[in-house]
Amino acid sequence: MVSNSLRAYAKPVEIHLLVAGVAVWALAAVIFFRHPIFSSFGQIFGDLGDGSMIVYFHEHVFNVLRGRAELTSPPFFYPQGGVFGLGPAFLLNAPLYAALRLLGCDPFLSFQLVIMILTFASFMASLVICVRYLNIRISIALCAAVLMTFANNLFVKAGVGHPNFLLLYYVPCIVLIALWGIEDFPRVTRWSVLRVAIAAALYALLFSTDVYTGWMFGFTLLIAACTVGVLYGRSLLAALRLHSRPATILIGTAMVAFLIAFIPFIVIYVPVRAIALLRSYREYLGFAPFPADIINVSVGNLVWGWMVQILRGVRGAEQILAVTPGMTALFLFLAYRLRKNPSNIPQWQLAFVAASVAVWLVSWLLTLRIGTVSGFWLVRNLVPGATGIRAGMRVQLMANLWIVLGLAILLEHWLRTAPIARLGSRKLLVAGALLFCLIEQINLMNNAKLPRSKVLEMLSMVPRPPAECRAFLVSLSDGVRNYEQQVDAMWISNQIGLPTLNGLSSWTPPGWELDHTTNYLGAAKQWIAYSGLREKVCIYESSERRWSLFQ
Repeated sequence: MVSNSLRAYAKPVEIHLLVAGVAVWALAAVIFFRHPIFSSFGQIFGDLGDGSMIVYFHEHVFNVLRGRAELTSPPFFYPQGGVFGLGPAFLLNAPLYAALRLLGCDPFLSFQLVIMILTFASFMASLVICVRYLNIRISIALCAAVLMTFANNLFVKAGVGHPNFLLLYYVPCIVLIALWGIEDFPRVTRWSVLRVAIAAALYALLFSTDVYTGWMFGFTLLIAACTVGVLYGRSLLAALRLHSRPATILIGTAMVAFLIAFIPFIVIYVPVRAIALLRSYREYLGFAPFPADIINVSVGNLVWGWMVQILRGVRGAEQILAVTPGMTALFLFLAYRLRKNPSNIPQWQLAFVAASVAVWLVSWLLTLRIGTVSGFWLVRNLVPGATGIRAGMRVQLMANLWIVLGLAILLEHWLRTAPIARLGSRKLLVAGALLFCLIEQINLMNNAKLPRSKVLEMLSMVPRPPAECRAFLVSLSDGVRNYEQQVDAMWISNQIGLPTLNGLSSWTPPGWELDHTTNYLGAAKQWIAYSGLREKVCIYESSERRWSLFQ
């Protein structure tokens, strides 16, 4: 499969491409971020639960960089230490978030701007990959970049309180750097070694940014690699034998860089294994998609929402992440046609299309459930890290990238192989198909449900606690969800500089049961006894803005 260097097929990236990319990104970004933008950023992506917690985690890392906090032990779930690894760590976001905070942006605005800036980086990286390395014409490449960056399931995921999954935007950037590093292969230079090392290090740091995103990318890469290995294993082995020395240098460089950059993950996440149980198979089944969820793009989807409402209704936030069915069907149809007549297409493009089909198909077969049976049982027992995965349908966020790139390759091939007499009609069909795929991504739900101004106002009215207080918890207010008040306590802790017994994360420490609303104060006393806390604890009544001693 390898005969010439990647550079021999690569197209130059010209200024008009970048200008067009900026213009298209700006238009698509306004649509995608319309709720934060048109609320003057009074409302941002996320909600008052997990969404607010995610912003808090960013602020904790910022405090660490300023020397005001310990990385692995943020001041919640007090006095339990080493709890940062109970959730995402967002290390790759830290430089940009810190820069925005130092420029005067508040935590919530900083987080929203980080996501918006990442969409630009991801969009431009996707565009360059399509044009330079996949040899796709600019018009199709621009549409592909929109479909990858502003997908329906990413919009939905932000709206159900999990905007951390938008950190998938790092993936195209990492892939672009990796391709840049190997484009002269089998020739190896200092620059190619450096680029490969940077790509590998960024991928390792992706695990310390959002574990799910790093794992899902690796899982889809594994499916793709196995597919290509089965179909073209002999050709690949022959190419590796022919170029064993440069391959060894680059692979060795990538491994060393990955292992070094993986150290923060070990520091953050290994300690929590002693206090957090892994996900059980039963818990996984509770969030697993059913076969009918293959079209579940949420009831808010402009094109398919009515069908989802009829067939599925609203079943859960983790089962509404399917890749849009029209785009998927078009991709599979064109891939099937290519299989019947695979002539006049480069072998590497054929391999990529096959890998993309496999990623979509296998990821579905291994994550869905029928009754109490799911193929993810095999994944849990064979793939490292899978026992930490609770919601398998999230992998469709990553599958979308493969489907879009595969579709772009197929559409480009269909146009290039068109007879002269049919080229015009095919261009119209391609334009219509891409327009439909773009419209499919529009979702009418409000995914900006985190009221930035409300939270900042609440924090500004918190009085100083009594001098004897060394830790605190909040008193629960009627009509407000328990988990929202847990996050409020974390922000109050950040505001006043005292640790809190409250907390919210993906897991909770053993013995901590303050999420039980019916016996909340009893659970707090039980946690104090269980943890051996001897310091003075205060309680804050947010409705009265009043502090008092608790114990």
